[in-house]
Amino acid sequence: MSRHRRLNLELPSDREDELTAVLWWLDPLGMEIAISEGRSRVDTHFLGRVRASAEWLLELWLEPSRHQVREVVEKDWLSAYRSVARPRRATRVM
Repeated sequence: MSRHRRLNLELPSDREDELTAVLWWLDPLGMEIAISEGRSRVDTHFLGRVRASAEWLLELWLEPSRHQVREVVEKDWLSAYRSVARPRRATRVM
């Protein structure tokens, strides 16, 4: 299984564009953005260690910051499905 790191950030929605533009310079695998009630949650995925420059970004863009870095182990969902799926006989419907 492949492992990667996910940096979770929460910030005011009006600052999301500028932060995500700079986060792309850190060469992430991708980002997920969710907006709710004037707040944005930005989850940025990195292969390997989150770069030290991310700490600088957090201090620069976030008020008393709400962030965390988590290790994510990718799950093989197809393998999990195959372990419980059983074949069924197709019949004619009248």
